[in-house]
Amino acid sequence: MSKAAHIALAALALSAVPAGAAEFAVPKGCDAFLTVQTKSCEVALLWRCDVAPEGDHWEARFDRDGLLAITAYDAEYQWLESTFMWDGSHEMLLTSEDPISFSELLETGTDTFAFSVQRNDQDGTELQLVIGVDQLTGETTEIDGVPLELTVTEHKYLTDAGKVDYHARGQQYVSREMGLFFLGRDELIEGDRVTEFDSSPVDFMFPGDTGFGGTTPLYGCDEIKARYHDAG
Repeated sequence: MSKAAHIALAALALSAVPAGAAEFAVPKGCDAFLTVQTKSCEVALLWRCDVAPEGDHWEARFDRDGLLAITAYDAEYQWLESTFMWDGSHEMLLTSEDPISFSELLETGTDTFAFSVQRNDQDGTELQLVIGVDQLTGETTEIDGVPLELTVTEHKYLTDAGKVDYHARGQQYVSREMGLFFLGRDELIEGDRVTEFDSSPVDFMFPGDTGFGGTTPLYGCDEIKARYHDAG
C-alpha cells in the first residue's frame, strides 16, 4: 500500500470526528479490532482496512478532550505516518536504513532501528533521523487476561545537524499472539530533566466486549489533573 493511500485513509478518519467528539468512526472499508484503556487517561482504538497489506494497521489515541493522534504501522511495526492533533504536526516515513522489525525482535530478542522522517508543523518542514532499540527482557506478565512480554526500549529524534530533538526510554509490552506493541512506563529526557509517564494497558476490549469502540478514558485522569494543578 502506498504512503499516499495510508494518508488518505487517515484523513478519512480525521474527517469523521468533530473536535471534542466522544465517538469516532473508522474509515469506510476498515474495521476496528481492539480498544485499550490505559493508566495515562488515554484510550487507544486500533483498526485494519481491507485495501491495506496484511498486518498493516492504524491506531488512534484519545484523551478527555478528544482525538490526540493517529499513527499508521506496517506488519513489522514500522511507523509509516502520524498526525498529531495537539500541535497540528505530521510525520511521514521517508527512508528506512534499518527498519523496525517486530519479527527480528521476537526471533533474536533485540531489534535496532534507524529511519528518516519528514516532519511538517507550523514552523515548516524538517527532516529527522529516528534511531533506537527494542529488547525483550525475558519477563512476562498478564493484563486483563492478555499474556504479554516485557521490553526495554529507547529512541531519539535527531535533526540534520545531529542535535537530539527528542529522547525517550522506558518499558513496553509485546503480544506475540496479536503481533502488537503496547506502551508502558516511559521517561522523556530533556537535558538533565526527566519526566516520567505510565501508559500501561489496564483493559483490553475486543469486538462484542462492553466498552469496545469507546473513546473516553477511564483511568488516571484524576492523577493527571492533580499533577498539572500542582505544576501550575
